[in-house]
Amino acid sequence: MHSNIKLICLDLDGTTLKDISNISEGNIEYINKAYNSGIKIALVTGRLFIHCLYFSKVLGIPIYAVGNNGTYVYDVENNKVVYSNFFGVDFLVKIHKFVREKHFNTHYSTIDTI
Repeated sequence: MHSNIKLICLDLDGTTLKDISNISEGNIEYINKAYNSGIKIALVTGRLFIHCLYFSKVLGIPIYAVGNNGTYVYDVENNKVVYSNFFGVDFLVKIHKFVREKHFNTHYSTIDTI
């Protein structure tokens, strides 16, 4: 591995995952090789960040979990949210009113639920 690399960010769906819920053995091997050479790993997804926590267990290494389309960054090793950015209630009410008027199908998510 290149010694200047400090962090590898990996998208889950359509990239790191071989299907909806599995990482290929080859990817696991290369990710662990990078981690064992001192490179931090971040799993990045539009999914709930708890999906990243699951895949951290599959990999057997602590990762940074970037979930909910970047709303949360979670440090698994230190068990803490290191960044969060979400809509306030006033803005969410405006969004909800707009989507109802347009009859859009919509869902809302929190750190661990939809």
